[in-house]
Amino acid sequence: MTIESRFWPLFETTMGRKFDRQPQEAANVEEWDSMKHIELIFELESEFEIQFSPQEIADHYSNTTNLIDFLQRGSAS
Repeated sequence: MTIESRFWPLFETTMGRKFDRQPQEAANVEEWDSMKHIELIFELESEFEIQFSPQEIADHYSNTTNLIDFLQRGSAS
């Protein structure tokens, strides 16, 4: 399974709806508030067996492209 094929179902479940699997930004996804963001981070940490630093959670991951890139970098190490 690819990173993206694992990411999107988690993202959609967390946000509570389907997406066209194109890049999404928190500012354009009504459901993606701060609580959903934290829920998404927890789900990603569990699924991918990684850990985001508090700084990464706060500063860098409010769009799907950045999240997927982070997951891909993490899986390569």
